[in-house]
Amino acid sequence: MGMDAVELVMALEETFGIEFDDGEAEACRTPREMVKIIAGKVHVLNGSSPCLSQTAFYRLRRAMTSVLGAERRSVRLSTSLARLIGVENRRTIWSDIRKSMAMQDWPELVRPAWLVVLIWLIAVSTATLAAWSLRTPGAGYESPELTAAVALIALAVVAAIGFRLTRRQRTSFPGDCLNVRALIRHILVAMAPRVRNWAQDDIATTVRSIVELQTGRTDFSLDSDFIRDIGLC
Repeated sequence: MGMDAVELVMALEETFGIEFDDGEAEACRTPREMVKIIAGKVHVLNGSSPCLSQTAFYRLRRAMTSVLGAERRSVRLSTSLARLIGVENRRTIWSDIRKSMAMQDWPELVRPAWLVVLIWLIAVSTATLAAWSLRTPGAGYESPELTAAVALIALAVVAAIGFRLTRRQRTSFPGDCLNVRALIRHILVAMAPRVRNWAQDDIATTVRSIVELQTGRTDFSLDSDFIRDIGLC
């Protein structure tokens, strides 16, 4: 079992509060087979019950309409979070939605991609300049090992300073949380450990959400092969 598969199994065990027996997880070839095993380890409701994903969506929509003052119809599964929550005061609004949802595990905002690239460009340029100055004839530092060490230190220090100074510029949504549907996936995984009675459909929905978060893939079904179709190794 590769590291990706091990991390997926650990995430499933933590989310559902279960443990897979030896070889049990390795024998699963598809998400559906994983759902069946998990259903045998948790308490499954026989009758109808509120859908966990619907519950998560209604809670999120209620929190967003309350914090943003937006209309309910403006919050749909396909709604872009960036469009729904403007950049101005986004950090505060994002935190207020989390508090309204009473969630501890919540996706963190990140720096814009252009800013991350800029920080690394400055760090690499500084490291290159430091190395070049040491290798200049007459500088007195001819050791390649010393030059490499100084360049690496310069790279690390400048990058660390850059990321520290731009902490307040973390105003972009992470790549796996760009719309309401993606945010629901995070909420489902966070809510799961508190669930004691599971509906069969909720187990399947939660397993799919975890697979999506662990692999970054969304183009699969419950009958897709973990290795051949989803690319798990």
